[in-house]
Amino acid sequence: MRLRKLPALGIAGLLVVALMLFLRDTSWDRGVGYVMGALPYLLFIIALPLILYVLLRFAYRMFARPYLRFLRMRRYLNNKELHEAARRGR
Repeated sequence: MRLRKLPALGIAGLLVVALMLFLRDTSWDRGVGYVMGALPYLLFIIALPLILYVLLRFAYRMFARPYLRFLRMRRYLNNKELHEAARRGR
């Protein structure tokens, strides 16, 4: 971060603190209440898909990827053996 931006960030921080103190009994409390009330829904929207993604990725890496790799290798070896058998039959 450049040093020229630090005074601007300090002023912005002071403005936020001043607004918090000035509006502490009115809209600030209502806003915090709305955020705290919506927090479980936000966790539901963000955390559950993330957990599902992590679990599915783990399951794919541990079970599906080796199995699919085995199937591809078996198909490749089958085709190779079929070609050799066809060559021998000629």
